[in-house]
This record gives sequence, C-alpha cells and structure tokens, in this order.
Amino acid sequence: MSEVEVKKTKKLAKEIEGSVVTITVEGGEPMQFDFATLSKDIRVKFGPFGLGHKLGDAAAGKSGAEAEEAINKVWEGLMSGDWTTRAPAAPKLTKKNIAEGLGNLSSDEAEAAKKKTGVKCTECKDGEMVERKGRFGIFYSCSNYPDCKNAIKAKPTGKLCEPCGKLMMEGTKTIPEIS
Repeated sequence: MSEVEVKKTKKLAKEIEGSVVTITVEGGEPMQFDFATLSKDIRVKFGPFGLGHKLGDAAAGKSGAEAEEAINKVWEGLMSGDWTTRAPAAPKLTKKNIAEGLGNLSSDEAEAAKKKTGVKCTECKDGEMVERKGRFGIFYSCSNYPDCKNAIKAKPTGKLCEPCGKLMMEGTKTIPEIS
C-alpha cells in the first residue's frame, strides 16, 4: 500500500504516490516526475516530499504555461544533478523602474498626479504650491522643487501675511493687523 498526499492550492495541485510526483497547474495537463530517475545525491537531499516542494515552489506566483515552464526548468536542473537550479524570478521593482513608469505618463497625467492648489509660490514667483506626502504627513511645496525649496505645513489660502509677506495657511490663527 502506498501513501498518498494531495495538496491543493489556488493554481496548483500536487500528488505524491510512491516515487512519482504529479503536479497539475490550473488549466493544464498533469505533469509526472519520477523521483527514482534522479541521481542518488539528489534523492538523498530531497526525498519525494522535498521534491514535491521544490517543484511546487518553482511555480509560486506563476500560472499556466509560465508555471509549467518554471517547473520543467527546475526538473531539468535536478536531472542534470544540479539541485540549486531555480525558476526565473519576477522582475524586481526598483526606484529606477518606478521613475521610468512615471516618466511614461503624459504631462497632463503627471500634473494631475500632483495635487495643485492654484496658489503661486511666493519664493520663486514661477511655481505653484502642490500637495505632497512626506514622512511626517501631508505638506505643500513649490512645483519647481528641487530648484525652489519653499514649503509650508498646511494648505495655503492664497492670501499673504501683511507683516511678513509669507503665504497664509488654512486652519492657522490669523495675525492681528499691526497699526
């Protein structure tokens, strides 16, 4: 009598019966891998259950033909005696990739991404105050950053303070008139 383990996930079903590992990717045909055909070193390292995990892990996060290709690549590596063979990983998300993606936005979309206030910058007189998010929360700064470093902590009203000439902010106390 052979022991049977069946593990089902959303996109993958694994079945281990004796030395045969059967993996079925959702929507695909069952793929069978015979543990007994591997080299002794690999068999000692993994065992049939470890092999099932190794092949199943190769398909993690993938579906369909992409998952089958990843499983087959790992199996070919194991057949050649290389137990370190891994399925290709998904491309990493980097700051550069994100910047390139944002660079692909049209100028209208990029401007809409910045929350405009309609208030001109009082420092450079060219930019507009836009809403930004920082590590301490939302703040407002000039759209010409980093050339202009003007920033305030609350939404600008568009009015200027008479004594100092700085932008007045919503939710702050009003300055009494100086006579």
